[in-house]
Amino acid sequence: METLYDAYCTAQRSGAALVAHVRRQGLKKHQIARDFRITQKEADLYIWLGHQFTAKLLMLAAEKQLSVSQLQVVAKAANKASANLVDKQALRQEFINHAATCTVDELHLYVNTRVLEVNSGRAPRKAATGISKQADADGMGHIHAAMPYHEAKKVSAILDTDAKKLRRLNPNLGYAEALTHALINRVTAPSADSSPTNTPCFLFPLQADATYFADGTVAFTNGSTRPLKELVDEQLSDYGYVIVTALDENGVPTVATSYLCRRSNPDGGGRDKQRSFSPWQKFISTAEYLCCMHPDCSYPAISSQGHHLKAWTNGGPTTITNCVPLCGPHNAQNDDNPDKHWHNGHAIKDPATGRVGWQFTRGGPIYHNKNPLIRKGMREWALAHYGFISMTPINK
Repeated sequence: METLYDAYCTAQRSGAALVAHVRRQGLKKHQIARDFRITQKEADLYIWLGHQFTAKLLMLAAEKQLSVSQLQVVAKAANKASANLVDKQALRQEFINHAATCTVDELHLYVNTRVLEVNSGRAPRKAATGISKQADADGMGHIHAAMPYHEAKKVSAILDTDAKKLRRLNPNLGYAEALTHALINRVTAPSADSSPTNTPCFLFPLQADATYFADGTVAFTNGSTRPLKELVDEQLSDYGYVIVTALDENGVPTVATSYLCRRSNPDGGGRDKQRSFSPWQKFISTAEYLCCMHPDCSYPAISSQGHHLKAWTNGGPTTITNCVPLCGPHNAQNDDNPDKHWHNGHAIKDPATGRVGWQFTRGGPIYHNKNPLIRKGMREWALAHYGFISMTPINK
């Protein structure tokens, strides 16, 4: 007997067929709104989607059983591609075929990546900043800036950190207001940033014939041993920060240690005995993964929370190897004690590769984040260096 859930799933897979019907019958939004019991604004979506695809493409989407949400992702992404550089109908067809093989979140990543590739041949826009010359009716001046996205993310990360500090000092301060004060403070009274975020960082892999031990020594196949810091200092000096990866006793890539490359500076990684991870530990975690490790998330690691893989309440240490970035919502959803309570699943490390993923069901498979940023992080880089994976582009 078909359940209500089964019926709803079937209806979702009929989304493209429904859009094709609306287009074919020339239905008006007031009629759709009345029959579907939705607002006229929501009804507009069905009419708009019908105009974004040819009848042939809608038929293909119906055969692939695409939902309305998938069609919307495809249409919006294709419209962002430069018409001078690509055949948009061919691009929509490509997106439709791919949509049938993945979730909506995975489709978002795929189409955004493809549109960036297509538009990379377009002449880049010039950065620009505009500042109002007169105050508005409330005595406020306005600033608008357009710049390359990676530069905007740098600015956002710095101001976000400053704004959060201001709010800790004054809890009544709203985030937007704190962000404005942070910008003013940075521009009018700049100070040196002690954070490692915008300082060069080297990823330094030991050769495969070397084994790293927890006491800070490295053993080589010829029988010799050396302190790890001495080995790093011999090859790197005042260039910036370095994160050292190595194969541990079990042959799994791991973060061995980290330094600010000055001969007199001790290991900044530390073994924090408190519950909160230190800024240094969060920095290394950010370099390792670059975004939240939940498979359906793309939130930047630099703004995420430090999550204990083994919960602090269950005796988990506040160490680099137990730290993984999770955004606020996914950190809150994590089942910290999955042996007793299982609701949303939990972050877990693959013992064979050291990769962190999400296990939704007890004893089930581990799902990993497929965001292209992950491939640029230190963990994937180390896995490729030691031959665990090949660095083929995601979604190719």
